[in-house]
Amino acid sequence: AALHAVRRNSTTINMDDFETARDRVMMGQSRETMVLKDDERERIAYHESGHALLAYVLNKTDPLHKITIIPRGMALGVTMTLPEEDRHIMSREHLEDSLCMRMGGRVAELLVYGDLSTGAADDLQRNTDLARRMVREWGMSKEIGPMAWGPNNQVFLGEDLMHTRDYSDHTSQTIDDEVD
Repeated sequence: AALHAVRRNSTTINMDDFETARDRVMMGQSRETMVLKDDERERIAYHESGHALLAYVLNKTDPLHKITIIPRGMALGVTMTLPEEDRHIMSREHLEDSLCMRMGGRVAELLVYGDLSTGAADDLQRNTDLARRMVREWGMSKEIGPMAWGPNNQVFLGEDLMHTRDYSDHTSQTIDDEVD
């Protein structure tokens, strides 16, 4: 916030400075100089609107705070929700609504254009990770039941090769089916 105030040649920090600082931390550095074609900006706007619409209508999502089609960080657009209070545990309903909200951009693109784009890549990755955690770590699968099957560790440079899973190939397939 102080850096933003200095860049404005101000000797005081105001709420806009704090808002700008929070946005930079949570959404990434603004890339206003990135040139997008008009049709790309339009598609991004529909995509982000899909997220925003679902954030508004779903009961268990965090409230919609900000939506932008100005590229930030690695994203071409961002729809930001903020919790009204600190949360240390999340209900299944909240997690399921979060999954739905993330798919809103992809669905909006499909409804408007009748086709999909690569714009939902991060949404799909984050949803897959969340769905896996719901099934594997938090026992939120109706099919598998209240069981924890360990975190979904990715093997990186052999760091997890020595750990064996404590369940069968059949159970592994059931977990994958539940996540799908």
